[in-house]
Amino acid sequence: MTLSMRVAKPLLSFLLAAVLGALALAAPGPARAAGAPVLPGEYPDPSVVAHDGRYVATATSNRWAPVFPVLVSDDLVSWRQAGSVYERAPRWATGRRFWAPELTVARGRLLVVYAALKRNGQWCIGAATAARAAGPWRDRGPVLCRPGGAIDPAVVTGEDGDSYLVYKAKGVGGGLYARPLDLRTLRTRGPATRLLEPQRGDRGVTEAPALLRRDGWWYMFFSSGNCCGPPCTYTERVARSQSLLGPYTRLEEPVLRDSADWRCPGHGTPVELDDGRVALLHHGYRFADEGNRRRVGLLSLMSFGTDGWPAAQGGPVDAAAPAALGAEPAPAPDRLADDFAGRELSVAWQWMARTSVPQTRVAGRRLDLGCGPYATITRQVGADRFEAAVTVRPAPGRDGIATLGIHERGGVLRGVEIRDGTARAVRRNGDSVKLGTAVRVPRDDAVRVRVTALEDGALRAEVRRGGRWVRVAGGLAARGDEPTRVALACRGSGRTARFTALRVEGATPGVALAVQPAAGPSAR
Repeated sequence: MTLSMRVAKPLLSFLLAAVLGALALAAPGPARAAGAPVLPGEYPDPSVVAHDGRYVATATSNRWAPVFPVLVSDDLVSWRQAGSVYERAPRWATGRRFWAPELTVARGRLLVVYAALKRNGQWCIGAATAARAAGPWRDRGPVLCRPGGAIDPAVVTGEDGDSYLVYKAKGVGGGLYARPLDLRTLRTRGPATRLLEPQRGDRGVTEAPALLRRDGWWYMFFSSGNCCGPPCTYTERVARSQSLLGPYTRLEEPVLRDSADWRCPGHGTPVELDDGRVALLHHGYRFADEGNRRRVGLLSLMSFGTDGWPAAQGGPVDAAAPAALGAEPAPAPDRLADDFAGRELSVAWQWMARTSVPQTRVAGRRLDLGCGPYATITRQVGADRFEAAVTVRPAPGRDGIATLGIHERGGVLRGVEIRDGTARAVRRNGDSVKLGTAVRVPRDDAVRVRVTALEDGALRAEVRRGGRWVRVAGGLAARGDEPTRVALACRGSGRTARFTALRVEGATPGVALAVQPAAGPSAR
């Protein structure tokens, strides 16, 4: 049973006391096997804040639009996507990089600050505001552009009542700084104060500052090491000071490090709970993810000892976090379906931020996707091995080309395309398109298409013909990087391709697929 933030406080206190008592009696040892992650899929650099009676989270979207997914939860465990910050990249940014969004509540509204690449090649910190998680979000432009660049921002109100922008100076060896911030104009003013700089063992990196004020102390959670790799060396650390502007003393040991199931945990945001503990939403890689393809959103609980320093409850990455919050672990769905019901495309679909917004129309349980050079939409898949099938009807004639494929992290699309009565394996990388041998399919008729992501980046492509599945041969599409997304595309000069009844099923039982979007039409 899931307990929301609105549950009566006496009942919540009783359940928490019972769970904590059981944990206290347990013999110390290595972390237990982790349950379902709270944000399965690729959700790097997650941030969370309490607002309007529930929790709101976001994460890095990098090259993908809509920029910065916005998710909501009543219990920090079960999440649904409510929308995104930007459908289109803001005009001042290139659209190629959107990193490390950090949420806070300022003047009663949600405020997100983030790092983006400006059109002149400089890394700047931008901002957007909204009255509610679903938006609409208002772009507030660049907040800070400094020589050498700035990333990993956070907005904090100091003990003096003034607001500050805390950030990392971009680059190896760049420290953490605070600068006075005008919340009305969302522009910095005054000089920067250095808070922390890399020390021996940090590999030249201190980043992702997130601050918590507690019992007269400022606790700054931050990360050090290599986040992305491979090989990654990321760890979550903490320092404290009695003043926001320092000086800070570091805890010698990391507060989060590798466990039996997860590695390189870091980039966490703390949320203080009613019982005095702190929940930390952060990312980490599954140990089996040797290519470091997905930074999964994880939840760990922190308790504070008599010395005032925080420590993770239950192990390096806290597997007991959902239970200790009075919530069941989020279920791990082994299948995903989109019947294109309603009149809007689900908020779970994304496309490359540097391209124009794909032309889509949803009606009558079908999706019409306008054709073009880069008309591709994708959805995250959290499983390493999966099967995806969809019914496609390309635009009439030789110029209508519809594709079901898998999308790799580097931007390559592999799959099977239907064109003018033929099916071919395809490998597309930007403007480069390579095709395999043609297989005949009914002309000007709907065709069921299936792709299966197998071990080590292998792909099997098939079409339904004569009541059975027929292999679409082609070594061009058969092997590549292991995929993270399923993709629908329409290229060429045809008008639209039509897709119906998308089904995605994980081939590994118990491995979660993507976070499910909110039910009903999107806000877009």
